[in-house]
Amino acid sequence: MLGNIYVIRSLKDSILQLVSSKCMPTLLYGLQAGCLNKSTINSLDIVVNRILRNLFKTNDISIVKHGQCEFNFNLTFQVIFSYIL
Repeated sequence: MLGNIYVIRSLKDSILQLVSSKCMPTLLYGLQAGCLNKSTINSLDIVVNRILRNLFKTNDISIVKHGQCEFNFNLTFQVIFSYIL
């Protein structure tokens, strides 16, 4: 049982590494050239939340937020653009 938990955790960790290294740069490419308002940033966060909901197999946002903390995946567009803007 514990072996399965560690395999699942390492698989999810690998998927999150791929998302942060391959998907996020693609989504971020060229965004500084345009004018971003709060609704656009929220729309981009929906993409990240949908990936995490599929990964954690839930629609509960509190579980998604807990999973983000557990896997140290804090790459949301709200956080990213708070540094840029």
